[in-house]
Amino acid sequence: MFTGGEGGCLKNLIPFVGRQKELGLLDRYFEDTLDYHGGFVLVKGEIGSGKTRLLQHFEERTRSHNLHVLKGRTRKAETRPFSPFSQMVKHFLCDLEHDLRWMVRYLEPDISSCFLNLIPELRRYYPLDSPELAFSSTNLSFFYSFQRFFENLAGSRPLLLILDDIQWMSDDSIELLKYLVRRIDNLPILLLATMRSNENNKKLEENIDGFKTDRLVYCMNLSNLSSADTELLLERKFDTSFSAQFSEWLFSITGGNPLFTGEILKGLMRRNILHTASDGDSWIIEEDYRDFPISGTVESVVNYQLCSLSEGELGLLQQASVIGEHFQTDLLRKLSDEITDNQFLSSLNILSSTGILEESHGGIMSFSHPLVHTMLYRKIESGKRRRLHRKLAGILEQSGRQPDETVRHLTEDLQPSEETIELARHLLGLSLNYIKTDCNYRNAWKYLTIAHRITRRIEPEGILRLQIRAGLSHLSWIMGKNPLSITEAETFVSELVDNRLLEEAAMVYRMLFHSALSSRNIQKAGNYLEKGISFSEKDNPAHWIMAVERCLLDRRKGRLEESRREALSLIARMPGEKVPGALYKAYTNIGFVSYVRGNLQQTLDNFTRAREIVEEYHLLLYRADSHSNLGLIKMTMGKLDTAIDEINCSQREADLLQKKPLKGINLMYLGFCYYNKGDFQRAFSFLEQARILAVNTDNRRLISIIPRLTARVHIRSNQLDKAEAVVRSLSGQNLSKADFSDLKKTIISFQIKKGEMDLAEKTINSTLVLLKELEAETRYAHVLGQKALILLHRKQTDKARDLLEQSLSILKEKQAKPFLSETLIEFGLAMGGTDGEKYFIDGLRILLEMNASARITQLKEEMQNRGFQQALKFVRDQMEEPAGGKLEITAFGGLSVKRPGELKAVSGKIWPSRKARELLALLLVLTENRQVTREVLALHLWPEATEKKSLANLRVALTHLNHVLQGHFIISDGPFLSLNTEKIQVDFWEFDTLSKQWRDSIRQGKLHTAEDRAREALSLYRSYLLPEFYSLPVADMQLSLENVMRDLLLWLAERCMMRAEWREAILLARKLAASDSCSEQAFRIIMQGLFNLGDRTGAMRQYKQLQENLKENLGIPPEKQTVDLFTQISSQIEQ
Repeated sequence: MFTGGEGGCLKNLIPFVGRQKELGLLDRYFEDTLDYHGGFVLVKGEIGSGKTRLLQHFEERTRSHNLHVLKGRTRKAETRPFSPFSQMVKHFLCDLEHDLRWMVRYLEPDISSCFLNLIPELRRYYPLDSPELAFSSTNLSFFYSFQRFFENLAGSRPLLLILDDIQWMSDDSIELLKYLVRRIDNLPILLLATMRSNENNKKLEENIDGFKTDRLVYCMNLSNLSSADTELLLERKFDTSFSAQFSEWLFSITGGNPLFTGEILKGLMRRNILHTASDGDSWIIEEDYRDFPISGTVESVVNYQLCSLSEGELGLLQQASVIGEHFQTDLLRKLSDEITDNQFLSSLNILSSTGILEESHGGIMSFSHPLVHTMLYRKIESGKRRRLHRKLAGILEQSGRQPDETVRHLTEDLQPSEETIELARHLLGLSLNYIKTDCNYRNAWKYLTIAHRITRRIEPEGILRLQIRAGLSHLSWIMGKNPLSITEAETFVSELVDNRLLEEAAMVYRMLFHSALSSRNIQKAGNYLEKGISFSEKDNPAHWIMAVERCLLDRRKGRLEESRREALSLIARMPGEKVPGALYKAYTNIGFVSYVRGNLQQTLDNFTRAREIVEEYHLLLYRADSHSNLGLIKMTMGKLDTAIDEINCSQREADLLQKKPLKGINLMYLGFCYYNKGDFQRAFSFLEQARILAVNTDNRRLISIIPRLTARVHIRSNQLDKAEAVVRSLSGQNLSKADFSDLKKTIISFQIKKGEMDLAEKTINSTLVLLKELEAETRYAHVLGQKALILLHRKQTDKARDLLEQSLSILKEKQAKPFLSETLIEFGLAMGGTDGEKYFIDGLRILLEMNASARITQLKEEMQNRGFQQALKFVRDQMEEPAGGKLEITAFGGLSVKRPGELKAVSGKIWPSRKARELLALLLVLTENRQVTREVLALHLWPEATEKKSLANLRVALTHLNHVLQGHFIISDGPFLSLNTEKIQVDFWEFDTLSKQWRDSIRQGKLHTAEDRAREALSLYRSYLLPEFYSLPVADMQLSLENVMRDLLLWLAERCMMRAEWREAILLARKLAASDSCSEQAFRIIMQGLFNLGDRTGAMRQYKQLQENLKENLGIPPEKQTVDLFTQISSQIEQ
């Protein structure tokens, strides 16, 4: 049999020997992975050294651990983006047998569009209707989707990713590898890869060097087998003891290279020098084995074997090599149509029996080793090879294969005589499709470059050349690959306009707009944008994106009303389902206009609608922004804890999407949240982190905002010297009106704190004029409150109270709790006495609502100094003493523990073992309202161990768990264990409580209260409960809570349908369908909702999808009620 390459037939021919040191190291990395310390191991070695075989053997050793194992391989001249990664996903989801409902658990709807676009075969299996990518995707959206998919898998079982031959990785796959390697450190993911030595891939080598510097990779240099290993290999393979001389000769010839060794042994067997004895039970090596013709390299041995083939067999192999390393036999038959069927089958059988070719599955065959394929392909004379490629292109085109397969063979070894205008036009169309739908920028660049070369030679002044150049310019802008300068772009766009290529001109004007905007040339940016809009067609998504960008530009110029009206007009006119990105930006813009004006509820409504659009259309690139915006408005409304949750969620998404500017903004928001809470140490820490990131990313706007916030923290913490230094450093900055008003508000606070009332009054009066001009009602009201302080200082108490009431009236209407509490407290302290204490207590009430316990604690000294005894009593009665805080545990989506007072969850490296985590999971599930015996816990954790051993293991795990939690959170009562529920906050306990309140409210007829509880409960259910654990108590709780979640979704969706809130109902029903793809109730709501919105085709498509799901999973047709709804919808379509 011909030797299989690293992982081909060699596995069957050559036993696995040696490598104990390497296996031991892989075992250690695997044990770390099981304990949530993910890592990357790179195995490097020469051709045939056994890299793939080592990883295959290691995979076999780990099968008992109930892993997810995904494998991919890089091949030369790959045309698809992220090829080795998409291979592993395709094989895992399409080729393996899975419950289709299970698939949605890991391939969530919001990342499904990326994968369905990348792997079209998935559409046959994915149980939910998922639209084409509805946004201009970038590599980041794919990076994010792969990371989320792998994280979801790792959340249920440890994940082993195996990548073979990464030396041929394309740039996009290298970038994805880099992205993943830097994000698996705290996950149960082990990434193993093989790489040939002495292969030239500069970018890959640079990234590996970076990994080494950051200690993110272990490089294992795999040497050949030793002399003793070679002797052992012979003994195990042939079950015969050969002479030491033969073993030493074989080792001296091959150097211990397994592939080389296999080739020599195969040659000896084919020459009958190595053969079975007459009894058939042993093997004999003839004495003349030293006369066997040997070459010094594995390549020469392979070449020798190939030369022994007949001309027909060699010709068939060469034709197969043109198709690729893997090929379909029916395609090879069409390519080799010059021979008869008998000749074809006979040659194929001979090549299979010798091991040169291997049969995989479904009529797919492959070469036993990449080296064999490469050598055969190189042996073909260039003219013949070109003719085979063109013939194959014709066959593929007639067969309706993927265009990228056809065009590769159409352009391979392209000669000037073959370069035609028709080919250039074909390549242009294909490339534009790559950009718009496939996001395959690498192939688009390759074929546009060929097309540009053709037109430059044949038709240098033609329209086609301009179109191709425009495509290249757009692609270079998307990829950041030497984009045109402004001068070059202005010249080029004039040429496009002169030739009436208006769509292309619009695209270049959009590029110019962003260039001008980044250089802060607002006027020039506006001019470019107007021209781009005028030249673009309304059926082009870019038209609507630019139209919304005009609203953003108006807002930057301070034209708030114009910006709001234009955005509303666009929302009414734009086809939202085709341009959801533009729709999202329009609602977000209206939200920010409302925010600047102080209309906080309107801001929340618009930001919430924008977030719904992100969920509805799976706009991955806007997820982080939408969370951040919601965090901003909730912070401004005083909902500080939920704001912090939103911002932290945004921060994680921003990290995955590599949005460094947004990370800086989020850090600033977190600083301001903790400023409002009164936790100044954390506020300073976050603001400093934000400042550093702003400087590193050259975010000048953020750089100008952070000092103003830092000054406010200094003022409130009575560090006036530091505040003054910061304020002075801000003078003379070129600020917008909104930013300038914000600076003046900071100066007012500083002047009042220092007692400079005359200066403060002057600043207040000028600021009020500016804020009125900006229509910034909330900030205007806050400054009115500051003016009331000035009047109070001047003993004009009645006027001060009148002005205060004006301020409070506006702030209450706008729900601006931080400003409201600050105004009441400052006024109460300044007034003093019984009346002042009343104002002060009102401010304390709001701080309690904001959970600003640190701020209240700081104010106790002020209360004592003013003699505010009622306020002190109020605080004692209302506020729990912060006795160390609570342990926060998240179980939905995976176990996460945040210790009291800490900002981040305990990292995977802190946990000493997986069993400690599993013990906590069992305690959470079994002991919310009761105790559980140690014996029960030990039985679930170590079911196969003896009782004595399992209890001993439990004591160790319990010690580890207490060490991680760092507090008295576990109660030990003799043989019983339980959790201290008063000191622990658990998301699914709260979910359970809220769901019970929901049911009680329904029984009492309090439907509004029930809806509030249902929505609050669903906000906690982020994903499946503790998906990484499989014990029976956890599985029972998972099923129970999932059923409750489905009930909540269905009830809310039906409520929305009754109120004709079709979009909200559809969104809820889609979440239900994602959990249960056979839920007819969910699909009926989606169908009816889409129909009511005018999307009849979409409603019909949902029915077809449900039909397929029911047939595939349950083998039943839809219910009569569903069929009747479908009949009703289809009959109206016909009418």
